[in-house]
Amino acid sequence: MCDFYLIRKRKLDVRELYKDHGIYWYTCGVNWRAFTSFLLGFLPTLPGFAHSIEKTLDVGDAWKV
Repeated sequence: MCDFYLIRKRKLDVRELYKDHGIYWYTCGVNWRAFTSFLLGFLPTLPGFAHSIEKTLDVGDAWKV
């Protein structure tokens, strides 16, 4: 969304959306950098999230604060 709103100023090249290996093409249709960034941001919070759902779950003392 940041790319769309801030960098490209809400302008897309529609023809490129439908090209094989166009400017919006990713390996097997997946943007691996975006997926990796999501995981790096999400995984550290997972123990705290799991503990907030199930209070009896032992996730270590650091996540219980």
